[in-house]
Amino acid sequence: MDFLVKDITKIGLEAKPALAQALSSPVALARMTAVLAYQAPLASDAKKSMGGPADAAAVLKLSGDKGTVRGFPAGATVGKEAARVAAVLKKKVGS
Repeated sequence: MDFLVKDITKIGLEAKPALAQALSSPVALARMTAVLAYQAPLASDAKKSMGGPADAAAVLKLSGDKGTVRGFPAGATVGKEAARVAAVLKKKVGS
């Protein structure tokens, strides 16, 4: 999963439309990757992330998602990660 997120951050902000689409994917791995990529630092500037406060609402819509991804701890769901990442994005300033 980590390598997928890193590859997305190498693309940079141009990948945001694809991330928004991935949030509605029927595949849990795609949704989880998108959620984590919103929080990840950009490869070009580690002080900035792919997502910001404006993206929090879209990510938060997945908070009830029960999808799981193999390799994550037991009980970890797309929804739990989405709720956590949305809270982080809401607090970001200037992203």
